[in-house]
Amino acid sequence: MPMDPVMDDRHTSPIRRLTERGQRWRVMVETWHDRDEFHGRLLFRQEAVEGAEASLESATLLHGRSREDVLALAHDLPEDQLRRLLLSLG
Repeated sequence: MPMDPVMDDRHTSPIRRLTERGQRWRVMVETWHDRDEFHGRLLFRQEAVEGAEASLESATLLHGRSREDVLALAHDLPEDQLRRLLLSLG
C-alpha cells in the first residue's frame, strides 16, 4: 500500500512549555510540505499526570516557504496568544 507523501513528511518540533490552570503543557509545532508551501499547526501535550496524557491540536495556522519559516512563526507567537488558543481547544 503506498504511503501518503504528505503524512511521511511531517515533523514535530517543541517550541516551549506553558503552565495553565495548574497543568503543564508542552507546545509543539507540526510541519509538513504540500505543493509549493510548508504548513504548520500547534500541538499541546499535557505532561503526564498519573499515567494519563491529554493532547490538543489546532487547525492549520502557519504557512511559509520553508519549514524554518513556519518554525520561526511558531516561535514568535506571544505566550498569551498560545494560552488563548490552548483554552479555546480544551
